[in-house]
Amino acid sequence: MTLNIRFDPNLGLLEVLPGSLIISAGSFKQRDDIRTVTFPEDIESIDSNAFAYCSNLKTLNLPDSLSTIGK
Repeated sequence: MTLNIRFDPNLGLLEVLPGSLIISAGSFKQRDDIRTVTFPEDIESIDSNAFAYCSNLKTLNLPDSLSTIGK
């Protein structure tokens, strides 16, 4: 599985690109530069602690295709 992303540091916008089906545990742990995350319509799962300790994360745009979100 490949995780493809695009990040705009000026906006703090992390875009998970199509074809990325799973966000693995700890993928973006302690990323204080992330403020907003958008996901593609084909995302299926976000594992536990994928965004742990992202203290500035305020907005997640979750699509209907998402079937599992870890703690």
